[in-house]
Amino acid sequence: MAPRRMRGIVAMTGLGLLASRCDLGFLLPGGSPQQSRRDVATGLAGALAGILGSEQAEAYELPPLTYAYDALEPSIDKATMEFHHDKHHLTYVTNINKALEGKNQPPLLELQKTAIKDGAAFRNSGGGTYNHNFFWLEMAPKGSGGTPSDKLAAAINEAFGSMDDFKAKFEAAGAPGARFGSGWVWLVVA
Repeated sequence: MAPRRMRGIVAMTGLGLLASRCDLGFLLPGGSPQQSRRDVATGLAGALAGILGSEQAEAYELPPLTYAYDALEPSIDKATMEFHHDKHHLTYVTNINKALEGKNQPPLLELQKTAIKDGAAFRNSGGGTYNHNFFWLEMAPKGSGGTPSDKLAAAINEAFGSMDDFKAKFEAAGAPGARFGSGWVWLVVA
């Protein structure tokens, strides 16, 4: 076995042991330490499979929410959350799995690197799956968020002029018709 692959296996095993001993509830808003440990263990198992060179990943799955469907009320009601997660997001997952049936299924992030070139099924369904996985993690029940860090606030002010100007430009970029995918807009900090 190559030394690099062996180092990867040792590192992943060490991370797995660390994850099993730590309270990782802070990683997922509203998530329990047991849920977070299970999610980390699942991710580490997938990473180990990649290091060992497994030929084909299993189909992508709809991840469970880390908070209750009604946790975002009054901003997003329970019925909308149930439909959006259990039907809309699931449709993206189902469609990308169909598009990749019988083929190698790379980690979802890797799939994004060639999604536009590979066609609409990969761009729309693969992108929709990735976006929604990210979307659910970035939202949290009221009272568990906060203001941006000083560093982020300074970067926003430098790039956009003010937080209010940033919000206006962000909302305009996500306005109906501005983007595929119902207004998906991200702020990326490099």
